[in-house]
Amino acid sequence: PPARSAGRRATRSRSVPGCVTAAPRETAGRCAGDARRGVDTPVANASGSGGAFLVAGWSIDRDSGAGPGIDALHIWAYPVGGGAPRFLGIAAYGAARGDIATMFGARFLNAGFSLLATGVPPGVYDVVAFPHSAVSGTFASGKVVRLDVK
Repeated sequence: PPARSAGRRATRSRSVPGCVTAAPRETAGRCAGDARRGVDTPVANASGSGGAFLVAGWSIDRDSGAGPGIDALHIWAYPVGGGAPRFLGIAAYGAARGDIATMFGARFLNAGFSLLATGVPPGVYDVVAFPHSAVSGTFASGKVVRLDVK
């Protein structure tokens, strides 16, 4: 993900090691934002065919006061054998996920995302979904799924 967010330069927090935010905000000695995510499809070590596959799952930021707290999800594919990563796109976000609302609370109902990736050359990739937190203004670490594209 980019080191910039919403046109603002990313800066390091002075009191929380490793905290990098667009506008430093801290909560109880840590970076603001508690992003959680899951990828439902593809499953680990699955095979995709024809250079197209669906990436879908959920993502929330538990520090959000209202709504799921995520404003974008960027999907990337990193070739396992080396080479430049491929930006697959920005996932559609906001699908209803009753299971996530049950687990984390009603405000997280619309936490689902999906992206149909196309034109991916054959190879083995680590597909990564990076959520962007509306709370912290940063991308959180990604959720990785290995995929063999045939």
